[in-house]
Amino acid sequence: TGIPFIVNSVEDQQYMRVYVTNPSDGEHLALDIAFPFDDFNYGAGKKKLIHDSMKPVYLVLHGLNGGSHEEYVKDLVKRRRAEGSTVVVLIARGMMDT
Repeated sequence: TGIPFIVNSVEDQQYMRVYVTNPSDGEHLALDIAFPFDDFNYGAGKKKLIHDSMKPVYLVLHGLNGGSHEEYVKDLVKRRRAEGSTVVVLIARGMMDT
């Protein structure tokens, strides 16, 4: 199942990393957020990074040794951004320099 992602690489996606603190134990959670790549967010030098409330938000939970840099995650992010959706990748603690 992983062969298509090994053979056909997907270009890196643009993310905004956000850290959220858990108030009960003070631990941090990292989220990589990819906003829709469209004229509203990126057209003519704009970088508003706003979610369209009429579109879904996808939450991606990567595998054991993964993150937002994995090919299958980048492929999903690319496809969902193209349709105008926002994608949030939850980064497991200790992964991707968190």
